[in-house]
Amino acid sequence: MKKIYESEQLMVLHQSAQALFDLGIIDAAEMREYDEDCLVPQEKASKKALKVLDAGHPATA
Repeated sequence: MKKIYESEQLMVLHQSAQALFDLGIIDAAEMREYDEDCLVPQEKASKKALKVLDAGHPATA
């Protein structure tokens, strides 16, 4: 599943947090908080993608 971010800034923040997590600097609980704050929930992402498709534009999600 491809990740969909709330904004470009939150994408950069999430990717930085992911790097810290991969290095063991932050734990899984803190990474989940970044996921919740930075990623569009799956249900919302699905609806967003459908709206884009309904408008006749290719989904970029």
